[in-house]
Amino acid sequence: MLMKLRAEVSLRAACLAALLFCRLGAAAQTWEDFNQQGLELFQQKKVQEAIVSFERAKALVAETFGFTHPDYAVVCNNLGAMYLMTNQLDKAEENLLIAESIRAKLLSDEDMSLAYVRNSLAMLYEAQNKPSEALKYQIGMQRAYQKNFGKNSKECLILYDKIANHLKTLGRRQEEITYWMDCKPIIELLYGSKSYEFATLCIKIGDWAFQSANYPLAAEQIGLAIRLIQQTKGENSIEYANACTDIASTWMKMNNFQAAESLFIEARALKRKLLGAQNDQYAMSCNNLEYLYMYQDQFEKAESMYREARAIVSQGNNPRYEAIFAINLGVLYKQQGLYAEALSLNRQAEAALNRLSAEEAQPYFIMLYDNWANLYLAQSLYTEALLYAEKAHQFIVNKTETRGEDYLKNLQIRAILLAQQQKYEEALALVLEAKQVLIAQKGKNSLEYGILCDNEAGLWVHLKKPNKAALLFQEAESIIEKVVGIWHKDYGIVCANSASFYFYQHKPA
Repeated sequence: MLMKLRAEVSLRAACLAALLFCRLGAAAQTWEDFNQQGLELFQQKKVQEAIVSFERAKALVAETFGFTHPDYAVVCNNLGAMYLMTNQLDKAEENLLIAESIRAKLLSDEDMSLAYVRNSLAMLYEAQNKPSEALKYQIGMQRAYQKNFGKNSKECLILYDKIANHLKTLGRRQEEITYWMDCKPIIELLYGSKSYEFATLCIKIGDWAFQSANYPLAAEQIGLAIRLIQQTKGENSIEYANACTDIASTWMKMNNFQAAESLFIEARALKRKLLGAQNDQYAMSCNNLEYLYMYQDQFEKAESMYREARAIVSQGNNPRYEAIFAINLGVLYKQQGLYAEALSLNRQAEAALNRLSAEEAQPYFIMLYDNWANLYLAQSLYTEALLYAEKAHQFIVNKTETRGEDYLKNLQIRAILLAQQQKYEEALALVLEAKQVLIAQKGKNSLEYGILCDNEAGLWVHLKKPNKAALLFQEAESIIEKVVGIWHKDYGIVCANSASFYFYQHKPA
């Protein structure tokens, strides 16, 4: 019979301890001796020595029973857990995949020993920023968790939350909301519908609603969340300050700048009061206000916030924050036409990121190189801009297999740069790919999709396909009018592009 080993170790090791199995009650065999020795060494926190014992056990099991025997899965599972703990991810993956493959053929999806190895694989792929791979194994864990822990258990809640977050990252919006809704009755049962936990779920549903262009639902959920956090944590708590920041970000995306500013200011004041004016979290609250002001072209206010934030960070040793603030101030200077100053800040940000680990720096390099490309684009330096856009693309591809927001933005900027160099067919291929990514994320009824239709129409004009261009201009106008109305600047832009197209179509030769 397989039994779980329990040990008093660190939190991460404790999670992994649940994945370790040994045979008890059977006649002693050489492979079992080594396996048991490995478990005992693990309990003593001698992980490297445990690995040696498990490797010997693995070799002996293979020699005695072959590579598809259940006992081979036992040792591979143990080895995979050890390699995962020591961040030897390739070896961890090799062993865990073997264990999962053997158990999947022998056991039902309701068996916890299969769920445990799938959980290890999910943890491994999360560490490698591979959400679709992690998601596959977490979905495979559901039946085991539901049967063994109960459908309304905390374990199922945690699992559904992880699945929903991965679906969000992958842009699979319709599937994402089903898991948030699965979380709802569990939270109501475990914590109540007036709890802080329920409030955090409302924020997640509100964000989903906003991304899905369901603005009334977004406003409703966000309003409920803020009221619940006020009631459960009070208005003088970090939780309330963080909620104000999350909700302000959503209001900003919905162009409700007055509401966003009020909440960002409230969050900033609270963090100053609770954490002090030299705290990194306070610096980030200044950064949030700066971004809001920059978005509205209020450059003096924006620069004031950035300078305060950078002054705080420069006193410590946090290269991540140094890079973020340098990147954002560079964007601010770019928007004011201060290109040399922006370039200098980009170089400072790059130097700060090179002080981080490759894994930690990756998402910020994407941000930096996309902004660097935009800086050169603003100066009509298209070759240099494309070089940095390609650098950003490489980081995105290396970071994750997902086709999320970073990937979408990068497709668009590369398409613009290729079009500026009159490489219209290459640009069109990227725009068409961007449309497919956006359909998967938000569907066709979004401002972004309307803009992409407008961009595609312009490319068909250059490729001398006026009939295709005309249909896309009409589609772009219809979508943008429906989503944001006729007074929005993007509706004006598409109408101007369409009018120019029809004018030149009928202009005498």
